[in-house]
Amino acid sequence: MLFFALTAAGCPALAAEEGRLALGEIFVTSRTIEHFDQKQVRMEAVINAAPEQVWNIVSDCANFKTTMPTISSSEELSHVGNVAVCRSVLDLVWPLPNLEATTRVVQTVANGQWHAEWTLVSGDYKYNQGSWNLSLFQADPKRTMVVYEVLVAPDIAVPAALELFGKTRALPGMIRGLRAQLGVSVAG
Repeated sequence: MLFFALTAAGCPALAAEEGRLALGEIFVTSRTIEHFDQKQVRMEAVINAAPEQVWNIVSDCANFKTTMPTISSSEELSHVGNVAVCRSVLDLVWPLPNLEATTRVVQTVANGQWHAEWTLVSGDYKYNQGSWNLSLFQADPKRTMVVYEVLVAPDIAVPAALELFGKTRALPGMIRGLRAQLGVSVAG
């Protein structure tokens, strides 16, 4: 069997995508995951700040109420080693109720990668799991490649229009909010 490693330099499609990311574009895609009735959503973006700075925000669940645009309440219930237990309330539009989740978050920083992965402990969801993955963008210590993935299904019926809003507006709004909090520009 023969394997090839694709890099942006060797593949025009990857180079084009990397160029668009470098200019501040935010990519949101979804894919079907076996045994789940909802699609996993993936968001990729570049933030012109060091990964450590971005990590300080995305790993601090106690402050999600001030750093994440759709979270109305948040607290860190415990933190032992690299495992945190967090409670947050997602503020949905009227007439839908807000959704509460308690999640277990495993945080790992190693080998130039910052990774937080959560799973649902309890709350208003059938399932709620996902991750933040941060790394250097184009080997630049002042630029972060952000990959956010989430697979979530609330216990309530959510209109398709609201799901679409979440994918197209709310998720990119998280990146725009992170950029604003860090006081950084969009383009590289």
